[in-house]
Amino acid sequence: MCAQKNMRNYLKIQYKDDGVLYEQLRGIYGSLYLQD
Repeated sequence: MCAQKNMRNYLKIQYKDDGVLYEQLRGIYGSLYLQD
């Protein structure tokens, strides 16, 4: 579960830094890590 929380935080940070990168990662990992 720690890995999921870390990945969520990572994606949020990347979204702040680079929205495009976030969009790509969300497409790949969204179904795994971004569902609450």
